[in-house]
Amino acid sequence: MTEFRLKNCTVLVAIMTLALVFLAYPGFAKDKIVLKMGLVESANLADAPATQGATVFKHIVESKAGDRVEIQLFPGGQLGWERELIEGLRMGTVEMAITSDGPVGGFFEPILILGIPYLFRNSLVAWEVLDGPFGNDLMEALRKKTGIRCLAITENGFRNFTNNKRPIRTPADMKGLKIRTMENPIHMAIVRSLGAAPTPISFGELYSSLQQGIVDGQENPVGVIHMIKAYEVQKYLIMDGHVYNPAFLWINDKVFQKLDPDLKQLFWEAAQVATFVERSGAKLLEATKLQTMKDKGMEIYVPSDEGLAAFRKMSQPVVIEEVKKMVKGDWVDRLFQAIDTAEKQLAQQKR
Repeated sequence: MTEFRLKNCTVLVAIMTLALVFLAYPGFAKDKIVLKMGLVESANLADAPATQGATVFKHIVESKAGDRVEIQLFPGGQLGWERELIEGLRMGTVEMAITSDGPVGGFFEPILILGIPYLFRNSLVAWEVLDGPFGNDLMEALRKKTGIRCLAITENGFRNFTNNKRPIRTPADMKGLKIRTMENPIHMAIVRSLGAAPTPISFGELYSSLQQGIVDGQENPVGVIHMIKAYEVQKYLIMDGHVYNPAFLWINDKVFQKLDPDLKQLFWEAAQVATFVERSGAKLLEATKLQTMKDKGMEIYVPSDEGLAAFRKMSQPVVIEEVKKMVKGDWVDRLFQAIDTAEKQLAQQKR
């Protein structure tokens, strides 16, 4: 009789253990799915397009999914800065994040091609390329390599140089400056090609590095320049737009694959709306914060097309050669083909 009870207890324990395992698996869970999303931008919606986009994504998903999903936002680098977020996404310790392409090249080299300087005439061309077949192929290759899925490609804006030494109006004015860059070898190659010295520093240490004079300058989109209050420690800004800076709404692919089909569709749809919001937010910041920074004493120079051509001529061929050493395959050629196609399509729409 005792042996019978022991066997029954053993079976009961096994059943309970299996039940707990199934309940812990999102596909079988009856409790809501809770996902953490890491952001490096601040919680201040007025100055942070990525946080704006994330907030809209959260609202759409939670309002449509009811009690099934909760998206927890962690702005301001609470879950780590960009490199830590990418590593967390790969390991599954961070389920979702919005980051730039900066640290991604360390895990997936082809994304480095987006750092080639003076690629896109404007955001319309960039959107046409990145939202189309080329962008889809690039993100699918990244997913297969890293286990990170891109739900949408959004925007931080075009990157511009600031410094505290002298106005920059020609490539010669860059010579000798120490410029902070992201941990992106292509961004560093751009700075070198223009005669300056690149210094990779994490985003969290950027302001203090400028304040302490560890570097003379940095490069970022207007919205980010304003958000970090660079105008307090930087005197000069050139609107050269040397790199189009995309941002990406990421999700760990294993997490995504465990979602029910209707939730997968909901996540994708919410990401497209969030992309529109974030792109619009970046444009609005650029339109409004330039004057704010000028009022704070920053000197802003907008080069002519001819002036930009001198920067492009000096940097683009050198950087393309660097990229081709790092990136295998025909990604560079495919990118320029996609840009050419996008420009022709946009030209047709004007008629």
